[in-house]
Amino acid sequence: MAGQFDDAISLLKVFTNNNDTVYPMVYYFMGWYFDQKGDATNALECYKKASKMPEDYCFPNKIEEVLALQAAVKANPKDAKAHYYLGNFWYANRQYK
Repeated sequence: MAGQFDDAISLLKVFTNNNDTVYPMVYYFMGWYFDQKGDATNALECYKKASKMPEDYCFPNKIEEVLALQAAVKANPKDAKAHYYLGNFWYANRQYK
């Protein structure tokens, strides 16, 4: 991202506008970008939206997704879906330490 967090957030907002059901990782990444900017309030709001998205077909499989999910868990430890997605990732990728 080279620090272009505002651009990334703007792009994801365009994608999420008028779209009630979004792949959860979109909101987790948006929250992570807000976290990187130091905006914990908007980050938490995005993480909460992500946790309300349907988990159907959500299988995080990139190490970058782990960063966003770990930030979500840190900001909102009660986010069961973030824990679930991380657990699935680590189980499927047992070679990572």
